[in-house]
Amino acid sequence: MRKVMAALLLLLGTGLVSASAESKVELREMTAGTYAVANGLPVPIVALVVARDPHGQLMAATSVSVGARSVTSAERVRGPIVRIEDWDVIDLRVPRWNLPAVSGRGQSLLTPADPTQTRDLLKQLEISESGDGAAKIALAAEEARLWLEQRNDEKDTFRHDPLRFEMERQTVGLNNIQIIQRENQRMVDQALEDVTDMALAYRRAADASLEVLSRERDIYEPYYKDAKLRLALLKQDRERATAETQAGGAFLATAHAALAALPREGLDASPISVSRGPRRLDDAPSRLKDLVEIRGAAPQFLNVLLAEARFDRGGTQKTFFRRIGKSDQWIAMIYWPLPAAEARFELELPGQGQRRRLDAAVKPGRPSMASSYQLAEQSMNIVIKKYKESSFRAQGADEIKTIPIP
Repeated sequence: MRKVMAALLLLLGTGLVSASAESKVELREMTAGTYAVANGLPVPIVALVVARDPHGQLMAATSVSVGARSVTSAERVRGPIVRIEDWDVIDLRVPRWNLPAVSGRGQSLLTPADPTQTRDLLKQLEISESGDGAAKIALAAEEARLWLEQRNDEKDTFRHDPLRFEMERQTVGLNNIQIIQRENQRMVDQALEDVTDMALAYRRAADASLEVLSRERDIYEPYYKDAKLRLALLKQDRERATAETQAGGAFLATAHAALAALPREGLDASPISVSRGPRRLDDAPSRLKDLVEIRGAAPQFLNVLLAEARFDRGGTQKTFFRRIGKSDQWIAMIYWPLPAAEARFELELPGQGQRRRLDAAVKPGRPSMASSYQLAEQSMNIVIKKYKESSFRAQGADEIKTIPIP
């Protein structure tokens, strides 16, 4: 029996390191739009089957448990592109001979954004407050002030000419009452004339300001259109990233449950010592999907350690470390929840009914995706708000006065 088991493990080990194992796990189209996972290996597997649109966006996903040398339908998965993106052997004794792929799927379109830098950029483009635009507004205001002063001087000279007053009085020949009435009418006319001149002076300055504000609005417009588009794409990207992590987490949970349900004869109380880790394999900022490594010693017949990832934000996630070949290196896969910026791991010790918490914390090498989305959204909303304010002012909003309501 031991010879048969050793031959099986050797077969699985050599199979997993080559392309032949991949060819033994395939997706078959059963009828139009329906698929099934075919497992040609002598051990059961769990496969993650996804459907994507032509742009790579996730449409549907399911985790399929397939028995040894069996075929199982992948229900609820339909789309232009359907494929198996992850699969793992459900056997505690089988090591992994190659690293899982983490490139491609799970890559977010999110780019870093800083609201402070966005405000600074918009401030540089604000020609109504600085540069040629502000100079033009100031010059128009000064010209309007000088024109109003000159106009007031001309009116003052005309209105207070004593010779004109006397000639007018003698020519008209009015009595005292009529003179008073005529003087009152003159004061009203002069007041109206003063108000009209002030309005004309203000209009001269306001027209220059509106011209500058219109130019400023036109400068902001392409940024506004880009921000509106990016905001829509940001929402789609966040939804896509959430769907990716949920699909990946469900796949790991299904594989974990299947591995935990296996019989453990001969594995109980197996001595396990962790010498290093956990740590990420890649120093670059992580994607949604990540690989975590530990180093440790365990009996050669035990090649899978069940584990749980505990995130600082985003809950927990079932996973498992599988030994690489016959080394002391063990690799686990995780999918980072969007709010998470740190993960800690607990190993489930076989046969001991307890867990061992690993000391080191694993970080993604970047801020949490949720905080990055929030900053990007803030930056785009700043641009949109600035454009709307500029557009409103370009339509004369600065001239609107508030009137108290009695």
